[in-house]
Amino acid sequence: AKRIVPMTAELESLKSVDAFARAFLAKYDKLDIFVPNAGIPGTATMEFTEDNLEKTIQVDHLAHFLMYKLLEPALLKAAQHGLVRVAVVSSCFAYLATELPITLNELHDPERYKQKGYYKYAKLMNLLFARELNRRLAGKGVANAVHPGGVASNIWRKYEESLRHKRNSWFAENVFIPALNWVESNLMWTAEDGALTQLALATKVTTGGDMYHQVFRKVPVSGLAADAELGKKLWDFSEQVLRDRGFDT
Repeated sequence: AKRIVPMTAELESLKSVDAFARAFLAKYDKLDIFVPNAGIPGTATMEFTEDNLEKTIQVDHLAHFLMYKLLEPALLKAAQHGLVRVAVVSSCFAYLATELPITLNELHDPERYKQKGYYKYAKLMNLLFARELNRRLAGKGVANAVHPGGVASNIWRKYEESLRHKRNSWFAENVFIPALNWVESNLMWTAEDGALTQLALATKVTTGGDMYHQVFRKVPVSGLAADAELGKKLWDFSEQVLRDRGFDT
């Protein structure tokens, strides 16, 4: 009988991602679908993980990139028997990025962090990763990116924590956060509805390298997201960061 087998990984720890991948590969030799979905909206002040990496970029991009690289053998084995599908959860915030720093010196600059929103950097990385991965799969599979829409998920609790630090605490507690809670309850998608586009990309599509918005609506890829050379540079940067931390990518 088909059943769900939960397995956990803490994306703030690359060792945890590695342990997850090893546990998965010990039980399964094929993987047909990969949907990297977890993310955080950023932190009020710059924070670093145990891997000495800025937290938002690690959780939203580098940990997913490492997970893919470790699980790649299982995906390629599944590709021998049919099309594998990857649906990378990005965001329309990716289009707000007018630059993409891809050196640790730039990403670990406190002044840059104070002035720039790292969430848009991370979401642009997700979109570039999906497009470059699609190119590298070269017919063995397809990779696409998705903006699931405004979804009432736990990501907003992290955002509320950030607001309490960035804004006047009275304003945050009495005006902004109640307004956000109202929007969540009345205007945002439920988690179930927010997953519909990812599910379609994971089961239906036969072409890749695209961006989809809710519900299953293909949109043009433009700006930095359409820069194939930038996607290659990001891929090389991500591999080097992981190699420097002892992972064979």
